[in-house]
Amino acid sequence: MPRPRAQPLQPQPGLATLEERARTLGADLQAGLLAGLEELGASELGTQALADRLGLTTVLASRIRGALTASGPLEFLLDLPGAEPQRDFLEGLAGGGLGEAHVLRLLNLIESLAATVSQECGDLRAFHGALAQWVPGAVAAQAALQRQAIHRSLRETEGVEVEAVSSSWAVLPDADGRLRFAHLFSALGITRWREAAPYGLQIALPEGPEGEEDLVLGLEGQRPTQLGLEALRLDAACVRRPGPFRMTRSGVSGRYDLAATGLGPAHAVDLRMAQVEVRSGPPRQPDPGATVGPSFVPHYPTGRVLFEFACPRDFHGGSAPRHLALDTSLSGGMGNLGDPSLRPSLRSTLEPVERLGFEGHELSDGQFPQHRELLQRLVRALGGDPREFVVWRLDVRRPVPWVQAFLAWTHPDTPEDCLAPNPEVYL
Repeated sequence: MPRPRAQPLQPQPGLATLEERARTLGADLQAGLLAGLEELGASELGTQALADRLGLTTVLASRIRGALTASGPLEFLLDLPGAEPQRDFLEGLAGGGLGEAHVLRLLNLIESLAATVSQECGDLRAFHGALAQWVPGAVAAQAALQRQAIHRSLRETEGVEVEAVSSSWAVLPDADGRLRFAHLFSALGITRWREAAPYGLQIALPEGPEGEEDLVLGLEGQRPTQLGLEALRLDAACVRRPGPFRMTRSGVSGRYDLAATGLGPAHAVDLRMAQVEVRSGPPRQPDPGATVGPSFVPHYPTGRVLFEFACPRDFHGGSAPRHLALDTSLSGGMGNLGDPSLRPSLRSTLEPVERLGFEGHELSDGQFPQHRELLQRLVRALGGDPREFVVWRLDVRRPVPWVQAFLAWTHPDTPEDCLAPNPEVYL
């Protein structure tokens, strides 16, 4: 195969930006590779036949063929593997009989692209990240891989991970105008990769006026003041052995910390617990400066989160909540949104809010045994009838820790720019 020029081809005059250079290089390389296949009479070959013809692996032939079908030069570059696989493919074209002049042109384009990636972005991943901003939908398409990378990194850093978490709320106003809440929390497959890695959660345990009674109860009316947090646990609903937790109480809150466990999936443990809480005051209505609805912040690398809110069908006029997300690293956790100063912390979201009911088995989930039945118990513990309730659900895969997810009802007069994230950052 001919040697490339000593210096890569320089960008054409006037193409000052990375986007313009990428578009030109992508268009030229895509067209050149397609022309090379056409010259060899190989443009219509299937993946296996192309691999056999050029002496390549099936994987490499598939990746290049897939990239060549892209609708534009930037889409082509996003699908194209790195410089070494490109050179291997060109070696196959040269061995298959492609003319020397054509091979040299393609080789110079490959080297120019490699130099652009190295000089402008450092590596291929960063180059793809830059390209994605100019291709509609590409940033969102990369989110799953980015979340996976964050999950793996945090698992190594934190030394602990959780297979799946559910945080499910139910709400019902009582006859006295107070709000009654019930909360189901599941952390399944809590796995340590370092012996000393901490895992714990904070639980509010408010008391009634002048401390006359505990306003947090188990689903069967048990009082944590008498039994501790054992009153809230649902060990019989665990998939693996229930986690050995230690409870410490301070004022109106309790801290639940995981005691020693073994390492790895064989020693993973579960925690499932539920509580009923009564709060004074009528349901708060949204106003133009604030949203209403629950939120959830994952604090550990987690494979999946089910975040749910069960409420009467006419809750807030029967309207649907929105999925909003807030990066807590800038402003800390928030009870609601709608303040214009929070906009820099808002992040784009991918997952839709689903509307589910208790009819049939659409609330059932194989990863969370007895989930539908436990949600029914939540509603009944409040004095409600599940048939009159609707469940709003977010199902998030590998959520980024410390990003607060909201199921938020908004006021019609809330300015949209207070709730719409500025950057296209999916977390």
